[in-house]
Amino acid sequence: MTNLNYQIYKGVIVTANKRYSDRWQMQASVTIQTNPNYTEYPALNNAGAANPTGVEFTNGISSINRYLFKLNGAYSLPWGVTVSGNLNVNDGGNRTLSINGPGQVPLGSVSATGATQTITYGTLNFQPTGSTRFQPIKLLDMGLSKTFALRGGKNRLKVMLDGFNLFNINTVTNWSSSNLSTTAFNQPSSIVPPRVVRFGAQFGF
Repeated sequence: MTNLNYQIYKGVIVTANKRYSDRWQMQASVTIQTNPNYTEYPALNNAGAANPTGVEFTNGISSINRYLFKLNGAYSLPWGVTVSGNLNVNDGGNRTLSINGPGQVPLGSVSATGATQTITYGTLNFQPTGSTRFQPIKLLDMGLSKTFALRGGKNRLKVMLDGFNLFNINTVTNWSSSNLSTTAFNQPSSIVPPRVVRFGAQFGF
C-alpha cells in the first residue's frame, strides 16, 4: 500500500555574524519552525475509515521544537587571555499525555466469517499534540584560556578553565511515562546534567 501520510516543514532562520575585529567575534541564529503532520483519511490505521479515534489531536499539528536560539562568541583580553561563551535556548519538546484505555472495544463491523471485529485501546490521548511540553532548556557554557610561549615560541602551553551549564539548570528532558493513569507519570527519567567546571592544559611542540 502507498502511505498517504505526509508532513509540511516551514521554518525561518535568521543569522548574524561578527568577524574577528577589535578583539572580539560573535555568531547568533534564531530558528522559528513548524512541521505539521497530516494523516490522509480514510487511511488512518489498520482499521481504515471505521476508526478515526484521536485523529483530531494529531492531524495538521506540529510536534517539533517551535524555536531555537544560539549565541556564541569570544573576546581577546590583554596578556594573551581569551574568554569565550556559548548560549543555547531551545523550546521544550512535545509531551503526549494519555490515560488508560478501555481495552478491547467492538468496531461495529464483522469479518468475512461473521465474527465481530474489535480493536484494543491500551491507552487514549485526550488533547492536541503540543498542548503539553517539556520546559525550555537554557544552557550557558563559558571558557577562559591563556597561552604561554616557551623556548622563544617553539613550544606553547595553553591552560584552560571551562564551565558547563553555568545556570545550573535541572530541567527534566524525559519522564518514565506520559500516562496519567500510572505512578511513573511524575518520575523523571532524564535530567540536564548539573554545572561542571573543568581545568585543562595543552602542550604544543
